Amino acid sequence: ITFAQWLPREGSTRRYALPLGAPQDPGMIGEFSFDMDVTGEPLSAVRLPQGARLQNGHVRLQHADWRPRGALAVDLVDDVSPAAARAWIPSYTPRGDRRVMRVEVALPAPSPTGTDFAVVLDDSAATGAGSLDIARAAVDALLRQLGAQDRVALLFGDLGARPAEGDLGRLGAVTAARRERVLDAVSRVRPGGASDLGRMLTDAHAALDPRRNGVVIYLGDGAPTVGLIDPSRLAESLRRACPDLRLLGLAIGQGAHDEVLRALAGT
Repeated sequence: ITFAQWLPREGSTRRYALPLGAPQDPGMIGEFSFDMDVTGEPLSAVRLPQGARLQNGHVRLQHADWRPRGALAVDLVDDVSPAAARAWIPSYTPRGDRRVMRVEVALPAPSPTGTDFAVVLDDSAATGAGSLDIARAAVDALLRQLGAQDRVALLFGDLGARPAEGDLGRLGAVTAARRERVLDAVSRVRPGGASDLGRMLTDAHAALDPRRNGVVIYLGDGAPTVGLIDPSRLAESLRRACPDLRLLGLAIGQGAHDEVLRALAGT
C-alpha cells in the first residue's frame, strides 16, 4: 500500500504513529521490519521508538517474534513556524491507474485582526463530480485551519461569483456548525453554464471587507470560456480592477490550467 498522510503538528514536532498492538494481550508478529525515509525532510531532530536506529536518513526497526503494545511512533522535529501552511508531495512515482494530486498551499501570515477569505468554487459546466469531491476536501481543510478572528464567505462561480444561500455567502466566523453547512452547500452543487473567470474573481474580491486582511481563494479548472480568455490580458484586467487582490488558486479537474492561475496569482 502506498499513501500520503498529513501528520499532526504540536509546535515544532510532527508525529507519525503506526498502530500495531493492543496494550492488553497483544498478538505476536513473527517478522517485523520498519523503514521510514526522512532524507527529504528539513529536520533538526528525530525522536525514535525504542530499539530503532537512524541510519543514512532512514529510521529502521526490526523485531522477530514481537508482541507490540500500542503504536510505533516517530517524532519529526523541525524549525517551521506552527503558523506556516504547507502541502507535502509524495516522493513515490505513481504507476498504473493511481493518481497523485499536488497541492500548493500558502496562507497569509496571521493577523491580530484576523483574515477574511472569499472562497469561490467554479461550478460551470466543465466541473465534474470528482472535481467537486476534491474541492469539498480542500474547503474542509481550509476551514479547519482558521482561527477565531478569521471569517469566510462561500461563493459559486460561472458567469460571475454568486453568494451561497443565506448567511454562508457573507463573511462570518467559522464555527463547527457553519463549517458543516458550508460543506453541505458544496456537496449540493449542480454544475452548469459558461465560465467568466475574470468576473468571478472581481465579484469575489468585492465580497471582502476592505478594512481587513482579505484573500480570494479560487477552486476550479482555471479555464474561462467567455469574457477575457488570454491569461496575460486577464491578469492585466484584474490588476486594474482589483489592485489589492490577493489570490490563491487550486487547479482542479482533467486538463486544469494551473498556468493560468499562476499568472493571475502574480497580479
